[in-house]
Amino acid sequence: MSIVDAVTAKQPGNVGAPPTSPSSDPSDVGMKVAVRNRYLGTWSAGFEVVALHLDGYSIRRTSDGAVLPEVIPFSDVREPWGPPTSEMG
Repeated sequence: MSIVDAVTAKQPGNVGAPPTSPSSDPSDVGMKVAVRNRYLGTWSAGFEVVALHLDGYSIRRTSDGAVLPEVIPFSDVREPWGPPTSEMG
């Protein structure tokens, strides 16, 4: 599914469009977020939303500008609570 498909599905009047998460909104693009670490279950700040999909977000790491290779589910993304955490400890 492309980004265009995901954004178009959210537009009013799209009959038969698949449901989306109530927290997902095209205006979320550019929002600073924290992402849940799938191995440790902890949250890390220092990310931003770059695209909206029907099943989650494409996320960019702000420290180096790298876009994470997988779509991150909505449930694993939240507003950050403080400054970004360092991966180096």
